[in-house]
Amino acid sequence: MAALFTLGACATVGTLLPSSVSQSRESLEQLVKTKAIGTWRYNDLLSLRVKEVHLALLPRTQRFALRFEVEILESVFDKRWPGVIAMEAAVRFDPTKNQLVLVDPNVVQLDIAGLPKSVAGVAKALATHTLDQRLNGVAVYQLSESVARALASFSLRPGTVKVEEHQVSLELIAQK
Repeated sequence: MAALFTLGACATVGTLLPSSVSQSRESLEQLVKTKAIGTWRYNDLLSLRVKEVHLALLPRTQRFALRFEVEILESVFDKRWPGVIAMEAAVRFDPTKNQLVLVDPNVVQLDIAGLPKSVAGVAKALATHTLDQRLNGVAVYQLSESVARALASFSLRPGTVKVEEHQVSLELIAQK
């Protein structure tokens, strides 16, 4: 809605058109939380419970850093191992859906306290597979139909995605 207001205000001024639309780190983090928090079972032996998610933006590498507070649950002996999983993911604009989506998630840290070595490999595979399936291609921002129509009416199209310190911006390019 704010982007639509910005577009409308710029149109009345004349040639001043917006050069980008952006989404704050906080709102992106909230969207990722809705997709990632939950419990997933693996082979009736292990489950991964994601309890909390923290998001940081990495402007230097143009990626997202995601930190998950998790618990690995073993069902046979009712064991629980708390820990942290960290991953990074790129972000790109999907023009067919008018969405910014996470792509190429990669687990960079798996730190589970007291996890036996016999389970560690399976736990890492579970975490990597589960988070990859849950987050690869997940929308972290959706351009509304009205904003997409407004952009088209101003002959603007989405361009480069730019990860900045406190927000992610989608550059708008004038169509020729």
